[in-house]
Amino acid sequence: MMITERGSTTSMLATRKSSTPESGSTTAKNPSTTTTTTEEAVVYLNGNYSFWPMENNAVDIISGLYGEGANSPTYVTPGITGSGYALKLIRTSKQYIKIPSIKSFAGVSFTVEMWIYPTTLINGDHFFGLFTQYTRSSKDYSLQMMIRGLKLSLDFYGGGIDGATSLTTNTWYHAAFVYDYPSKTQTVYLNGYQDGSHSSAGPYLGTGSSINIGMHQDGTSYDYFDGYIDQVSLTMAVNSADDILDDATLASWYSFDYEITYDSGPNKLQGKAVDLTLASGKVDQGLNFSLNSSFYQIPGYVLLGVKSSSFSMSLWVQRTSTGGGTLVHYSTQTDGQGWCIVPIGFSSAGNIIATAWAPDNQVTGPVLSVNTWTHVATTYSQTDGLTLYVNGVYVGSTAPQSNDAPGTSVILTLGNSLGGGRCNSKSIVTGTFSGYIDEFRVYSRELSAREVSALTKDKTCIDGIMNENETDIDCGGSCLTCAVGKNCTLTKDCNNVQCVNDICASATCNDTITNNGETDVDCGGSNCSPCGTGKACSGAGDCAIKSCVSSTCKNKTCSDGIMNGDETDIDCGGLVCPTCALYQMCKVDQDCSTGSSNISCIDGYCQRASCNSSWSTTGITLFSSSTRLTCTRMFIDSNDTLYGADKDRHYIWKLSKNAENAIIVAGVYESAGSDSAKLHYPEDVYVDRYGSIYVVDTNNQRIQKFINGTTHGITIAGQTGLGGCSLNRLYYPRGFAFDPTDTFMYIADRSCHRVVRFSTNSISGTDGIVVAGTGRSDNTIETLNGPYNIRYLSSINNDLLIVNWDGHSVIRWTLDATSGTFVAGLPGISCSNSVCLFEPADVRIDANLNMYVVDEKNHRVQMFCENSHVGVTIFGNGVAGDSSTQLNSPRGITFDSAMNMYVCDTGNKRVQKFLKL
Repeated sequence: MMITERGSTTSMLATRKSSTPESGSTTAKNPSTTTTTTEEAVVYLNGNYSFWPMENNAVDIISGLYGEGANSPTYVTPGITGSGYALKLIRTSKQYIKIPSIKSFAGVSFTVEMWIYPTTLINGDHFFGLFTQYTRSSKDYSLQMMIRGLKLSLDFYGGGIDGATSLTTNTWYHAAFVYDYPSKTQTVYLNGYQDGSHSSAGPYLGTGSSINIGMHQDGTSYDYFDGYIDQVSLTMAVNSADDILDDATLASWYSFDYEITYDSGPNKLQGKAVDLTLASGKVDQGLNFSLNSSFYQIPGYVLLGVKSSSFSMSLWVQRTSTGGGTLVHYSTQTDGQGWCIVPIGFSSAGNIIATAWAPDNQVTGPVLSVNTWTHVATTYSQTDGLTLYVNGVYVGSTAPQSNDAPGTSVILTLGNSLGGGRCNSKSIVTGTFSGYIDEFRVYSRELSAREVSALTKDKTCIDGIMNENETDIDCGGSCLTCAVGKNCTLTKDCNNVQCVNDICASATCNDTITNNGETDVDCGGSNCSPCGTGKACSGAGDCAIKSCVSSTCKNKTCSDGIMNGDETDIDCGGLVCPTCALYQMCKVDQDCSTGSSNISCIDGYCQRASCNSSWSTTGITLFSSSTRLTCTRMFIDSNDTLYGADKDRHYIWKLSKNAENAIIVAGVYESAGSDSAKLHYPEDVYVDRYGSIYVVDTNNQRIQKFINGTTHGITIAGQTGLGGCSLNRLYYPRGFAFDPTDTFMYIADRSCHRVVRFSTNSISGTDGIVVAGTGRSDNTIETLNGPYNIRYLSSINNDLLIVNWDGHSVIRWTLDATSGTFVAGLPGISCSNSVCLFEPADVRIDANLNMYVVDEKNHRVQMFCENSHVGVTIFGNGVAGDSSTQLNSPRGITFDSAMNMYVCDTGNKRVQKFLKL
């Protein structure tokens, strides 16, 4: 959001710049222009604009509203700009930023924008403060910009607006909160688009209080944000919808008219020019690619690194030679390698090509003329697929499809693939581009055909003059649509509002257009009346009958596919609808099916009573840190001898049945090392029928085998100290499993996001075979996300149960299959209810095929009955603690022959035994 003057890094005191040819924009390629406003000019203490880039501190680099960390918040890298830092706040530690300087928001307009990455969200009446000022708990005296439940919210206490969109965790969002004092209107924007608006609000009256970033206050009650916050700005005026859309979605814009590396977009991604010269461009200056070594490189595209994330690219191209060549290259390494693809380039015949990946597709355009400027644009969304435009004209598109991405920040290279000549490119012949490039723009949204067309108008649509067939300055006619209040001739000149008396009117609930946050024409949303039957909706509140089915308002029935009325699950339960089946939600036993015996409503789900807990919930401490013994995971042999891996003290212990003291059987106590006698952070242990001990030696990147009676291990998988994802290496393995004959072992290779099979008689450097995962972290059925441990299910088709620690799930995978089936947790979502997991660490299955999962960060052990996705807590209460009924970050479990359960209560440095009842 920070805009810099030429040669300056901090200049945006009272200026904003139009970075796209949006309606009402002013002169292009001017790093700052003045925003007009209908309010009387006011001089504010500390200035009209503040900006906190969160670069390892909470300094306002514009106007001096410096922040102070409360309860020791930290900063992480990279932030949303792909470099630098972002503020990290931990809710449970009550961390936030306090800005003690007094700033008055009373009786004025203002805009707050920021990037947020929530790591915890809770539905219902829960608050996550973002930008707040508290005077007292009275109407209009508490300024709260926050997440309420799962939605953005702007509230002055007793009256406010919630957004319509539910947020999810572990995703970057651009949030904007606007208060227009003259019209008394509160508006929230999500990712650049209006998400809710409320009139007759305020004004805010509070004065004399500090600003808080990441904290919500109501009297003596405080609620904190959990996650990352970056690029926070405060403007004491109403930022236009166009400016907010640019701030949220214009990833970069290189006009090459100022400093050659200067980014005119809001993120200020610093470019790098190698063997390039400035020359006459399509608009003022452009880049001349004249050498085989010429390239222009830009790091920091965070959102391009997200799988199936929408994007658009636009540039002017003039070729000086024919044949192939790279226009745009994606990679995760500066040499063009790592994860890499070529999204735009030329075929051997000179056709312009655009590509998308997984599934691999391309759109082929015409051969571009030599020595002629041509505009090229690509747009992508999962619903519309990839589209190619040439000179603003639609060329073609793929069908709706996903698009692959590395899951980390992307580096773009223009005019060269560097060392990535073998990267995925379809029909593009990679190599050096010869010619000129100008006006390179990247957006994190799918541009419309009209927006693409406007980008082809040279300066006409961005020259600050009303010319050609425009109806106002740079809008209407062939340019982009005009904003409210601008001149128009026809309604099509206006941005989704009516043209009334030659002026683009404000949106209303009777203008026959779907706008103003409506879900259908003049109905739905937070501003207009609910819609009737058959109208579009996004939730039950948009419908007069309070029933939204498949985005349409429909009458409530017991077969409408949604949970409504007094139903306890979709179309079942309650007094009217049929009873619910096994594992559906319920409130009382009568909600559950009576067709099968022994089904009751247990913990809110229809379950067989036999699945209820049958262990004592009070643990017995076998040994703890006071006796020098703790564990990450354990193994029990057929004689009930217990073995444990102590990762912190780097050894393996053994406790025989009825013995009082354990002995060391592998590794050297409290001595990490990489020779054959030592271990470094061992995480799992297994003992075969011959008494040989196998150890996952995590930080040595290997599996060690200690033949019975020896204290020196043999490396049978991986290479000591050499981590990596080639087939003969491991990268921080965490757990393993063995087949019934001990012929093969299956290793959870966490940092390579795969399961690898090795023979138990292999040697160091031997290639393994990948049996699950693609090597790319994701939460699909084809991929793994931080696999942490495995169980081999010889009783079920020789399947593997794989725990995804980073993916918060358990997936069942048949050997030789290319995908699995999720059997526990919500993939990619961390939460704490009965269908959720939060960093699960271990899994076991009993003779009745009930599954037991160690839910580490929820501090509990969950039991899942056969074929049930609903967990029952059998140990722990969800809160970390050291009492006999609590656990603290448990990591492993095992059973003895009597089905007593042993738990590695790792955070408490003890082993707990829970007796079978």
